Amino acid sequence: MMFEVLVIQAANSLSDERAEFVISDRLPFVRRLVGYGRFVGTDATAALERLYAVVRLNGNLFQPSFKLQEKTRIGARVIKRYHPPIPPAARVLAHPNVAEADKERLRALLEITDPVLLFAGIRAAQEELGKRVDRRGLNAKIEEPLAIDLQSFAANLKSAWKNGETRPTHRRPYRRTKPWPKRPSMYAPFEARIKEWLKEDPALSAAAVLQRLKAIDPALFEAKNIRMVQRLVATIEEKVPLLVEARGVVGRFQAMVRKKTLADLEPWLEHARSSLIASFAAGVLKDREAVSAAISLPWSNGQTEGQITKLDTRKNLARSRIS
Repeated sequence: MMFEVLVIQAANSLSDERAEFVISDRLPFVRRLVGYGRFVGTDATAALERLYAVVRLNGNLFQPSFKLQEKTRIGARVIKRYHPPIPPAARVLAHPNVAEADKERLRALLEITDPVLLFAGIRAAQEELGKRVDRRGLNAKIEEPLAIDLQSFAANLKSAWKNGETRPTHRRPYRRTKPWPKRPSMYAPFEARIKEWLKEDPALSAAAVLQRLKAIDPALFEAKNIRMVQRLVATIEEKVPLLVEARGVVGRFQAMVRKKTLADLEPWLEHARSSLIASFAAGVLKDREAVSAAISLPWSNGQTEGQITKLDTRKNLARSRIS
């Protein structure tokens, strides 16, 4: 393409800025056709020539395009008006300065050219280029050009639009990379202990786990490690289905207390007795009357506890002032 741009620049006496515009204008179109891979060798060049041949006919004969009609400048404002979009071949046939013999040749070419066959040729050439991308030297494989099967291509058009189409030139071959060595996790020495904590108390939150870890090693664990502890707790729970079940049982108990649904207490007790929180379920069963009252009655001792906490706070402040 660069050679073509240089030829156009020399033939039309284009400036460097105009040539740069031609490159920037044509490069996205070329990238859409052949991707970003590297093609080396005469076979790849022949495949590119076959692709260019069908793309040229498809674009000039059947693809509508805009053509600038006039451009008006009013101060810093530029107003552009365009002709109606039609294929370049139709524009040539309508031009009065084109010879009639050339128009007849163009009409004959339009009669024998099938746009579906051209589109199938584009996809076949792209399929061949997709197999040759980034293959050079001894790794290159000699393959025959793909034959165009128009029936299968036309049948595939009915469903190709549903899931989208990845062009073969944009599919990069898989290359196995050397795996990076993983750094040992700082939580690995404490993972067994965390599992024991979760088995003893399935409702234990990640924040409570982090507090226990900070008590063990304050220099290693900080408040910013909460996200990693949350991921670690979630990973441990996924590997132990009993922990997931126990956390769900605890969540059902909390929802039952918030929604005041006393009828769910008996089914919950039956389920909780066979889970990891059987000891908690035994305590609820022992104080069943108090738990039932807490669920069903609208009163709460929250106000009393709040007053007691307020009194304790004032006592502590008074003691600190006396001392």
